[in-house]
Amino acid sequence: MKPIIKYFALTACLALLSACDMKEDRTWDEPTDTRLARTLGEYQQALTDATNGWILLVDSKFGVFRHYLSFDDKERVIMLSDLTASYTVKDGTDTTTEPRQSTYQLKALHMPSLIFTTYNYIHMLCDPTYNVINVPTHYALYADFEYSILSFDSGTFTLRGMLNKTTAYLRRATKDEAEAVFEQQALLNDYARIEGHTESTLSIDGRVVTVSFLRALHATATADRNRFAELSWEEDGAAQRAEGHMWIELETAAADRAPSRIGLIAPVRVGNASIVSFRWNDANGAYDAVGDDGAVYTKPNE
Repeated sequence: MKPIIKYFALTACLALLSACDMKEDRTWDEPTDTRLARTLGEYQQALTDATNGWILLVDSKFGVFRHYLSFDDKERVIMLSDLTASYTVKDGTDTTTEPRQSTYQLKALHMPSLIFTTYNYIHMLCDPTYNVINVPTHYALYADFEYSILSFDSGTFTLRGMLNKTTAYLRRATKDEAEAVFEQQALLNDYARIEGHTESTLSIDGRVVTVSFLRALHATATADRNRFAELSWEEDGAAQRAEGHMWIELETAAADRAPSRIGLIAPVRVGNASIVSFRWNDANGAYDAVGDDGAVYTKPNE
């Protein structure tokens, strides 16, 4: 009889301990729908409160595309894009200077999501219709217009496209950036400003590296080389090459001045160095490379 009593006592203790564990592990005191609705409300407030609008960087298969967006609380968004800095839109629209209004929604799908619900410039990046832009691929530039919101931190949304898994970053624009977009047409002119300054020779981690910023005057599916930074060098007698998707930082500047900073959407490695951006060096008349640790790589000693 005693073994049976001990068995039931042990079972009761285990059940009690399990109940305590469940109580301690209960992280949330509110239903999921309530928390999700509050999160969407916070995101909505953030989008509409940004006085100077937003900069959206879309990292497509064909490089990074910059957009300027302004959201209102009626689920409308005004958009500009640097698409026509490299591509010809068949209807003649200049996406860098002609603002287009459409609608958007913040929705709870598998996770909080930002959906551009009616047609705008961002749709052109993935429009399969050949007569939109001259890119004969199945999904145009392989971007997205429906995004899951992965995070929102320090004024920046990190997004992932639902169809083509595009990575995108939506961050608050500064006053200077908004002025550059509207007063200096920087979405278009930045690419003209970089011409003539498209190559640097740098010393990076003991290697002599040639950096090229390449831009095609027109695009095809096979010859499109715009919006890329290419780094090349020799190592152990063999040619080495690395490539990164680049974007030009928006700024108010003279039309004949090279852009001050070129960013990379993801770091590019040269030896032990991890390059994240390039900054203009007036003294050298070329771009220096900047590592993720803040190290600056400039031209080799002559």
